[in-house]
Amino acid sequence: MPQPFLIDDETPPPQGATLHGCAFAEADAVLGTDGLAALESEGRVLDWHADGCHLLVRRDGDRIALGADFAGYRHLFHWSDGARWAVCDSFIDLVAHLRARGIALEEDIAQTGAFLSRKQLFQQLTSAATPVKGISCLRVDERIEIDADGLRIVTAPPAPERPYAEALHAFLELWLARMEGLRRAEGLTLFIHLSGGLDSRAVAAFHLWLERNRDLPENATIRSLTDDSHAEDLRIAERLAEATGLRLNHIDPRPRRNLTVDEALAAWRHHSAGVYSPVRVPSAFSHPADINFSGHATNGYKYRFTDEEADRRVRVMERSYAWFGHGDRPRWRAALRAELDRLAGRGGSLGQAWAVYQRTQRARFHAGQAATYKTQVALFHSASAAAAAEARPQDAPDYQFYHDILAALAPDLMELALDDPRKAPGPEHRAALTAVAPLAPEPGRVYGAVPSQGEGAADAPSRLELARALLAEIDAAGWPKGRVSLIFRWHLFRLRRDLARGRARHAVRLRHLHAAWLLGRLRALGVRMEGEA
Repeated sequence: MPQPFLIDDETPPPQGATLHGCAFAEADAVLGTDGLAALESEGRVLDWHADGCHLLVRRDGDRIALGADFAGYRHLFHWSDGARWAVCDSFIDLVAHLRARGIALEEDIAQTGAFLSRKQLFQQLTSAATPVKGISCLRVDERIEIDADGLRIVTAPPAPERPYAEALHAFLELWLARMEGLRRAEGLTLFIHLSGGLDSRAVAAFHLWLERNRDLPENATIRSLTDDSHAEDLRIAERLAEATGLRLNHIDPRPRRNLTVDEALAAWRHHSAGVYSPVRVPSAFSHPADINFSGHATNGYKYRFTDEEADRRVRVMERSYAWFGHGDRPRWRAALRAELDRLAGRGGSLGQAWAVYQRTQRARFHAGQAATYKTQVALFHSASAAAAAEARPQDAPDYQFYHDILAALAPDLMELALDDPRKAPGPEHRAALTAVAPLAPEPGRVYGAVPSQGEGAADAPSRLELARALLAEIDAAGWPKGRVSLIFRWHLFRLRRDLARGRARHAVRLRHLHAAWLLGRLRALGVRMEGEA
């Protein structure tokens, strides 16, 4: 089980450099602190905001610096009050720690109100603000520096601009080199998830290029889920495999490490509580040597947004804010608009800011949630992918980035049906295809070793067991009076009735459990709630 990363002015990190998780240094994979030490023994330095899923901490005397991966999968929450400070990779654990130190905390009803909203645009934090005043979530382009003067936030400079064809070529070659390096590493297995969509097909194109152009070990396979809910995706994957000669599901994953109910809820609380509203509670952890490549892209890569479209989407969010209970819409709106203004200052318009917002908010919490219980590589959530997307011509049609990738790596994949005909390449896409220079990737290396999986429970808990256990926590804590609407109570009644009948809804449908749990847990921890003495 992963333990919370938590440091404060009374318990600073050890001297030297520490890497929690996995990172990429150019084409090379770096696993943990041992891998970091091996890399730096060669005179190399791991960059801040490197691709991967990790926390990087450096301490030199009284000076401490720390940051997370480029996509922000590993969330960092920070609080400071002059000389006192604390940083943790779990929001709810940081709240509990600060309260245990006797530090007074106050609910930010503008942000708890967001979790009482009815649109799925509210599935995650909508700005750097959190449900507790004074605690912020580190943005994806920021890192933390601490010295005798206290804690401060350092923002990374924007990446230098480069022509689209050049940025596209760099993205393709870098990820081919990384994937080949992992293929050549002993003891690893790569699973390339394939559904009917365009994101996963573009990722599969990297695998297909390597299969056709390199002689590699038999340690990778295209994987498509086989349960009833993914039946259409499987049919499309089978047609792709038949047309291209790719083998499908011919390698089985290693056994997973089952969690107990308590372990599973602890993992959910650590990563999702107060941050990501769908109740996706992991019942097992995949073996860390199974490397899962997936699409997990966002609308920020697929579409161009006009300023009018972006403004309309923001207004939809504003109308659905706090539908199920009380909030503070003006303060929440101000925080969201400030976040978009910040991004617009870099991208030049509200439409471009909204596209970046899609990538830097939903991506980090949605795709990053899965990265907590399996070794996941989402190559679109990388610096090179962002650079290529930012450099696209402004008049490029929707989905052009993906069709450029397919055309460069596996043109035959462009001709096979997708789950939505609108994603298929039309005449406008084919006319706009960008030619790239010949690809000649140099495979990377792997520094460090995969951590031990550890022993697990005999059986993994069911979603029903986990939802019932979470409901029991809600019943034990309750929530502040007068804070939720009758329709919210009706949803909780329906969830309670379903659970009593042995039915657990989809994670998104369970989000009301999260909102109810959050209000009760903050109150139980001694956070001063709005409207209470």
